[in-house]
Amino acid sequence: MLSVKNIIKGEYKQMKRLVSVLLITCLAITLLVGCGQSPTPSDEGEGEPDAQEEKQITVGFSFPTLQEERWQTEKDLAEEKSKELGANFIYQDANTDATTQNSQIENLITQGIDVLIIGAADTKAAATGVAAAQEAGIPVIAYLRMVDSDKLDCFVGYDFVRIGEIMAEAALESVPKG
Repeated sequence: MLSVKNIIKGEYKQMKRLVSVLLITCLAITLLVGCGQSPTPSDEGEGEPDAQEEKQITVGFSFPTLQEERWQTEKDLAEEKSKELGANFIYQDANTDATTQNSQIENLITQGIDVLIIGAADTKAAATGVAAAQEAGIPVIAYLRMVDSDKLDCFVGYDFVRIGEIMAEAALESVPKG
């Protein structure tokens, strides 16, 4: 017999996979729309490919911590998906410190990332990192925790109301009375 805990655990794994797919989809849309520039003709006009077309995309991911299993799993999934899509993947672990996270975001920017994904250690303080990335022309995705900024390009997260509904439905199925 399935317990509520097992049902919830299974739903959580499915949602994590779904969020990962949504994150990559959002990333692709952001890169295509936010970073798209018209190719410029080469000086020699011989139809050589534009240098921008040859450039490999670099994804920068700022994690609030990697001390928790769930964030380590998210890092592994994002790294695997980036590799699968042919993108470079650079990450930083803020160890739950907002000041460290903003400093690390600056570091990611100087490394030449093309898109920044932030799992905010502090949703208000992370707005500083968002502003720095936007100033550098880098699209920003807030991941799982909405950053208190109007400069975000995208937010990817869970539907916590629906998660609560699923938990309640599972509990009622397991114990319909009492």
